[in-house]
Amino acid sequence: QNYTVDEIVEEVLNNEMMFYDGGGVTFTGGEVTMQFEELLESLKKLKEHRINTAIETNGTHIRTEELFPYVDQLIMDCKLCDPVKHQKYTGGANEEIMKISGSSKRASVFHVRVPLIGGVNNATEDLEAFVRFLKKSMETM
Repeated sequence: QNYTVDEIVEEVLNNEMMFYDGGGVTFTGGEVTMQFEELLESLKKLKEHRINTAIETNGTHIRTEELFPYVDQLIMDCKLCDPVKHQKYTGGANEEIMKISGSSKRASVFHVRVPLIGGVNNATEDLEAFVRFLKKSMETM
């Protein structure tokens, strides 16, 4: 089914009593930023109502940082740190992921997920790169 942004916001507000301990709305998907304009509009409207927001993303959308003022929690995947291997195995660049991880503008709560994929990103050099990546991410917190 297709829903308008206003219908989504209305549904959230109708269920607001279910939000306890800082609960709110998490946008996830496939890739949530594939509907970027609608996502941005939804986040803005939810923040107007002081609803806690989270997004789960692969971090590759070039405009992801525009969402940060409206996102309380960012959950992002990092599958590979090496740009050549990332392109080979995912079909996309990891430039935005690396940029976001080092940004101080990101959401106040930032989680990085590293899905370990046998034969793809579990070699010693990959694991060492993840450690460097995570240390760098923590330095900007």
